[in-house]
Amino acid sequence: MESPVPEVEPNDDTTTVNGPFLTDETVTGSISPRDDIDFFEIQVTTASTYRFVTPDDDGGSGCTSGDEDPLLSAPDRNYGRDQAAS
Repeated sequence: MESPVPEVEPNDDTTTVNGPFLTDETVTGSISPRDDIDFFEIQVTTASTYRFVTPDDDGGSGCTSGDEDPLLSAPDRNYGRDQAAS
């Protein structure tokens, strides 16, 4: 397994987005300050299930601070939190 790719700041909007990343890459980043917004681009080449994880500070399975609110988008539609992209 390859080492995780670290987030590079600034990546606070679509003009400074990190990526594109391949779907088999692990990317690390942080939410700081509390109202931080980060943009990442991935290249999805096959229909599949993808997992996006926002671990808490001690490496647990989910961020509990309430800072995370993932939004997935494609050129023709947006997918809100907990919605399936089909």
